[in-house]
Amino acid sequence: MVYGFFLRMGVLANSDVVLFRGGSPIWTEFLRHPTYDGNW
Repeated sequence: MVYGFFLRMGVLANSDVVLFRGGSPIWTEFLRHPTYDGNW
């Protein structure tokens, strides 16, 4: 069941749309800055 959920979601970049629907600002920020940069 859980495995199927993640298969349908696809790549982690889709998680903001599929899981949070843009409702988690910090997760959106994590996705915009995946590497340690000046933002962090």
